[in-house]
Amino acid sequence: MLFETENRGSVLVVRPLDMRIDANDAESFKSGLIEWINASNRAIVLDLSFVNFVDSSGLGAIVTGKQIGRAACRGRV
Repeated sequence: MLFETENRGSVLVVRPLDMRIDANDAESFKSGLIEWINASNRAIVLDLSFVNFVDSSGLGAIVTGKQIGRAACRGRV
């Protein structure tokens, strides 16, 4: 999955460039989120403006990213 990232002050904006986040892309999507969280990005905005479909696997990846981010930020998500 391809992403575009942009730093806006202390916020990292992550924009998936694929129109779908589905079972084929969910694992790479989740891996990208975890990588950005582990790189000490504590404020991440997920811009889904290019995405027009998310299946249950994609939604699971988003939720997992939020949970990992919450743990990394000690609940401040």
